[in-house]
Amino acid sequence: MRGKIGLLFGQFGFVHWWVIGIPTALWRRGYIWIQTVGNVFAVKDMAQHLGEPIFQDPTWQGRLIGIFIRIFRLIVGLFAEALFTAFVLILILVWYVLPFAAMYGMVRL
Repeated sequence: MRGKIGLLFGQFGFVHWWVIGIPTALWRRGYIWIQTVGNVFAVKDMAQHLGEPIFQDPTWQGRLIGIFIRIFRLIVGLFAEALFTAFVLILILVWYVLPFAAMYGMVRL
Protein backbone atom coordinates (compact mmCIF):
# COMPACT_ATOMS: atom_id res chain seq x y z
CA MET A 1 0.00 0.00 0.00
CA ARG A 2 2.86 2.36 0.75
CA GLY A 3 4.24 2.07 -2.79
CA LYS A 4 0.94 3.12 -4.33
CA ILE A 5 0.73 6.21 -2.14
CA GLY A 6 4.32 7.04 -3.08
CA LEU A 7 3.45 6.85 -6.77
CA LEU A 8 0.70 9.42 -6.31
CA PHE A 9 1.90 11.76 -3.54
CA GLY A 10 5.55 10.91 -2.85
CA GLN A 11 8.66 12.71 -3.96
CA PHE A 12 8.49 10.94 -7.32
CA GLY A 13 4.71 10.88 -7.49
CA PHE A 14 2.38 12.38 -10.06
CA VAL A 15 1.13 15.23 -7.85
CA HIS A 16 4.67 16.33 -7.00
CA TRP A 17 5.57 16.21 -10.70
CA TRP A 18 2.49 18.18 -11.74
CA VAL A 19 2.56 20.82 -8.99
CA ILE A 20 6.31 21.33 -8.51
CA GLY A 21 8.37 19.47 -11.11
CA ILE A 22 7.10 20.83 -14.43
CA PRO A 23 6.49 24.44 -13.30
CA THR A 24 10.01 24.56 -11.85
CA ALA A 25 11.42 23.24 -15.13
CA LEU A 26 9.34 25.78 -17.09
CA TRP A 27 10.58 28.63 -14.89
CA ARG A 28 14.21 27.53 -15.22
CA ARG A 29 13.90 27.30 -19.02
CA GLY A 30 12.11 30.65 -19.10
CA TYR A 31 14.85 32.23 -16.99
CA ILE A 32 17.40 31.03 -19.55
CA TRP A 33 15.27 32.59 -22.34
CA ILE A 34 15.05 35.88 -20.44
CA GLN A 35 18.81 35.94 -19.87
CA THR A 36 19.40 35.21 -23.56
CA VAL A 37 17.15 38.09 -24.60
CA GLY A 38 18.97 40.35 -22.14
CA ASN A 39 22.30 39.30 -23.63
CA VAL A 40 21.10 39.86 -27.20
CA PHE A 41 20.00 43.42 -26.45
CA ALA A 42 22.88 43.95 -23.97
CA VAL A 43 20.54 45.62 -21.49
CA LYS A 44 23.06 45.69 -18.66
CA ASP A 45 25.81 47.12 -20.87
CA MET A 46 23.51 49.75 -22.36
CA ALA A 47 22.55 50.93 -18.88
CA GLN A 48 26.18 51.06 -17.71
CA HIS A 49 27.50 52.95 -20.74
CA LEU A 50 24.57 55.29 -21.32
CA GLY A 51 26.54 58.54 -21.41
CA GLU A 52 29.56 57.32 -23.36
CA PRO A 53 30.04 58.32 -27.00
CA ILE A 54 29.20 55.79 -29.65
CA PHE A 55 31.91 54.52 -32.05
CA GLN A 56 34.56 56.45 -30.03
CA ASP A 57 33.30 59.79 -31.37
CA PRO A 58 34.10 62.24 -28.54
CA THR A 59 32.09 65.14 -29.98
CA TRP A 60 28.77 66.19 -28.52
CA GLN A 61 27.00 64.71 -31.57
CA GLY A 62 28.58 61.31 -30.88
CA ARG A 63 27.47 61.45 -27.27
CA LEU A 64 23.94 62.52 -28.22
CA ILE A 65 23.57 59.79 -30.83
CA GLY A 66 25.04 57.26 -28.38
CA ILE A 67 22.53 58.23 -25.72
CA PHE A 68 19.58 57.89 -28.13
CA ILE A 69 20.73 54.53 -29.50
CA ARG A 70 21.41 53.12 -26.04
CA ILE A 71 18.10 54.36 -24.65
CA PHE A 72 16.28 52.77 -27.61
CA ARG A 73 18.09 49.44 -27.15
CA LEU A 74 17.43 49.62 -23.42
CA ILE A 75 13.70 50.18 -23.93
CA VAL A 76 13.40 47.45 -26.57
CA GLY A 77 15.44 45.01 -24.45
CA LEU A 78 13.41 45.65 -21.30
CA PHE A 79 10.19 45.28 -23.28
CA ALA A 80 11.40 41.96 -24.73
CA GLU A 81 12.41 40.72 -21.27
CA ALA A 82 9.01 41.72 -19.87
CA LEU A 83 7.31 39.96 -22.78
CA PHE A 84 9.23 36.75 -22.18
CA THR A 85 8.57 36.95 -18.43
CA ALA A 86 4.84 37.34 -19.07
CA PHE A 87 4.97 34.44 -21.54
CA VAL A 88 6.61 32.14 -19.00
CA LEU A 89 4.15 33.12 -16.25
CA ILE A 90 1.18 32.58 -18.58
CA LEU A 91 2.61 29.21 -19.62
CA ILE A 92 2.85 28.14 -15.97
CA LEU A 93 -0.69 29.42 -15.31
CA VAL A 94 -2.02 27.47 -18.30
CA TRP A 95 -0.23 24.38 -16.96
CA TYR A 96 -2.23 24.66 -13.73
CA VAL A 97 -5.58 25.71 -15.24
CA LEU A 98 -5.83 23.41 -18.28
CA PRO A 99 -6.65 20.18 -16.41
CA PHE A 100 -9.43 21.90 -14.45
CA ALA A 101 -10.79 23.50 -17.60
CA ALA A 102 -10.84 20.08 -19.28
CA MET A 103 -12.47 18.53 -16.22
CA TYR A 104 -15.33 21.04 -16.31
CA GLY A 105 -15.83 20.69 -20.07
CA MET A 106 -14.44 24.10 -21.01
CA VAL A 107 -11.73 22.52 -23.14
CA ARG A 108 -11.90 19.32 -25.14
CA LEU A 109 -8.67 17.39 -25.18
